[in-house]
Amino acid sequence: MVELAIYLLALLILAMSVLRKRPGPNHQRIPLALWLERCASGLIALYIAFFLFFSVDELLSGDLLGMSHLVPAVLVACIAFLANKLPLEGGFTLIGLSIVLSIYFNLPLQRGVYVLSSAVLIVSLPLFLAGVLFLAAGFVAYHQRDKIDSEIPPKVG
Repeated sequence: MVELAIYLLALLILAMSVLRKRPGPNHQRIPLALWLERCASGLIALYIAFFLFFSVDELLSGDLLGMSHLVPAVLVACIAFLANKLPLEGGFTLIGLSIVLSIYFNLPLQRGVYVLSSAVLIVSLPLFLAGVLFLAAGFVAYHQRDKIDSEIPPKVG
């Protein structure tokens, strides 16, 4: 339940940012930014496919709790959709989400031993890498937009 709240909070933060800024299609013109966003979206798609695999497996075995894996998959899909609108803010949101999930999964430690569990790697690492790719796309688009804007002469007259 806490994990669901973390995903939902990240989605709300990013949604508020998208609604406030009203993104434009300027970053779509830059090929490098577009490919970085596609790679990040591919990582997110693999992440969602992982959740769907467990959901279908549990549902086919007759366990209705498999539906619980669909909720994070849908929320992450919404986060990825919004991150494509604003890659810079989306990258920060995904990186923050992965850090918070890493901390959450490492809280119930046994015998005080800190280990990097496989759950942390499976849940947090793809989100972190996708966040880094979205950040890179956002920075490329931002710097290219400034370069393009500085080359356009001002209108006189």
